[in-house]
Amino acid sequence: MSEVLYAPSATLTDTHHPTAPRRSDGWPRLPALHTETVFVLASLYFLIFFNTAFLRTVLADRIAGSPADIGFVVAVGTMLIAAHFILFCILVPRRLAKPAIVAMTLIGAGASHFIGHYGVIIDPDMMRNVLVTSRAEAAELASPGLAAYIGAHVLVMTTLLGRVRLIHLSPGRAALRRLGSIVLAAGLGLAALMLVFQDFSGLMRNHKALRYLITPVNVVYSGGRALTGETLHQPTVRAPVGEDAHLGGSWTAGRKPVLFVMIVGETARAANWGLGTYRRQTTPQLAMLDPINFGSVTSCGTNTETSLPCMFSAIGRRDYDETRIRNSESLLHVLARAGLGVAWIDNQSGCKGVCAGLDTYTTLRDADQPHCDGESVSTRSCWTSSTPSQDKRATRSSSCTSSATTDRPTIVVIRRPSSSLPRPAAPAICGAAIPRQS
Repeated sequence: MSEVLYAPSATLTDTHHPTAPRRSDGWPRLPALHTETVFVLASLYFLIFFNTAFLRTVLADRIAGSPADIGFVVAVGTMLIAAHFILFCILVPRRLAKPAIVAMTLIGAGASHFIGHYGVIIDPDMMRNVLVTSRAEAAELASPGLAAYIGAHVLVMTTLLGRVRLIHLSPGRAALRRLGSIVLAAGLGLAALMLVFQDFSGLMRNHKALRYLITPVNVVYSGGRALTGETLHQPTVRAPVGEDAHLGGSWTAGRKPVLFVMIVGETARAANWGLGTYRRQTTPQLAMLDPINFGSVTSCGTNTETSLPCMFSAIGRRDYDETRIRNSESLLHVLARAGLGVAWIDNQSGCKGVCAGLDTYTTLRDADQPHCDGESVSTRSCWTSSTPSQDKRATRSSSCTSSATTDRPTIVVIRRPSSSLPRPAAPAICGAAIPRQS
């Protein structure tokens, strides 16, 4: 026999049975299917349920119901199904087909939820952020809606797959069938592309981010790029910057050492910034301080992994080079070499290499702390004014040495969480409050 059913109690005659046999729970089984057929059906499911944002963008400027637009949608859908199908055929052996489809369903449901609710694109930068996000920060994005959405899709897919019997072929026939299926899918995808090449190529050229809405291929591709990039960008020794830096006479002329507090926050759009020209006041506490607002500042990127190292580098945005930035010392290293005390207080997901080798303090969550919201110790962040002196469990490096002293000029960088503003309390380092300088 060249074909048997991949099920412990199945026989060859089951394949040709006029009616599907029933399971022990009374539900009928679906017909026996080849693995490649199941991949096609799963890819169709992904297209319908996980790629609504992509299809909505593709059809934004088209007339609904016209024959040309219907043909365009069919061609694009064929390409997406072919892409997911080929991905399955290349990466997933038959024995892992069902677990792999369930895993991709979980990933696709999560990605489509965030794309639909937050308008994000799943590109390599976004996946790099995901890989370095702390558990507390990730937990803040969790919601009952997210759990219900993912759970519903996984339940549906698991139920359907549980009623499908996979046909088992000999290794030779299975390999030939898999290869032929890949060639056929590639041919269909290429033919569909040729039919709408002019419109589709123009669309993808004018909307480069559109390709990162194709779910869950975007997660697989961007995740691979992010992992590869992280491996390549791990510096062993950072290139020194400003080796001749030293403090001028004005820094030591005063009777009291200077304390400079720098607060690093989240990216904000200038068009929606209350201190700028936005019609609504979005930063009332900052406005009360009558600060100087720099209205023409452009970030290197819209994610922390890109923008934070760039902010503190000597390279900057104009000559942006991610590899050079990640492998060079930051401004904080130059200040420390010049003789300033440098301390980084983190209430987020790290300094992204900016404070590597320098004194770093991480505030931990504690319901008893006055600056924590006390809702859930495991998932909520504390206010940034919660410093090591107020948090006995804070992680301290070097046992409070050198940089965290008050006998020399000091710069304290506070990394605040999300959109919460730091409260106007005096910073404290290593148990000793540092008075604010007038």
